[in-house]
Amino acid sequence: MRVILTGTGSAVGKTTIATGIMKALSEKYNVQPFKVGPDYIDPSYHTLATGNTSRNLDSFFMYDGQVRDSFNKAMKDKDIAVIEGVRGLYQHLTIFQFHHPINFKYKI
Repeated sequence: MRVILTGTGSAVGKTTIATGIMKALSEKYNVQPFKVGPDYIDPSYHTLATGNTSRNLDSFFMYDGQVRDSFNKAMKDKDIAVIEGVRGLYQHLTIFQFHHPINFKYKI
């Protein structure tokens, strides 16, 4: 199962909510956390909450195939993927469409 979380914009609490959901799901499932984009702070919270190393899914620095391979490799022996998006659902959609959380559902 895959859950993608995004917000209405930046600084709306995505990391707090995503990390809380990851922690709650980790009580029953083996959760693999992900963060869309290049980030090292948010994934550290994800890792702490789940006990599994959070992985970045970064279409700016990675080709689609690399994103998919990274996702599939990290999901080995995991029950559920929780993916925290970047920015807002419609924020910068035309400018940064390649890096948008909506596009990741097609890449993975």
